[in-house]
Amino acid sequence: MLGSTTSTSTNRKTAGTSSRRKKTFRYYLKNDKGLRENVCKTFCLAILGYRLNDAKPVRNVISKSDCTSMTAKPDKRVSNNRKRIVNRNIIKAHIESFGPQISHYRR
Repeated sequence: MLGSTTSTSTNRKTAGTSSRRKKTFRYYLKNDKGLRENVCKTFCLAILGYRLNDAKPVRNVISKSDCTSMTAKPDKRVSNNRKRIVNRNIIKAHIESFGPQISHYRR
């Protein structure tokens, strides 16, 4: 989706200086000859299987991407494959500091 979308800053402000719209998006699809053709947003979303009202995931990806290169932001999730190193002797010493006794069920 990002490869078929370009972003430019708006040419004119329709609401004056208080306009919140900063970017204009253009959507492209390749034709039979491999050339990019400009298509409307509705058609581009329909090709991807989205309806215009349900296009929030696509909108979020496009709006959060870098405007100049139109590449996705890097994944900031941390992989959780690190081993947890715990010194069990410290834990055992802490438990022993309370003077544990055998349960009365086991006597």
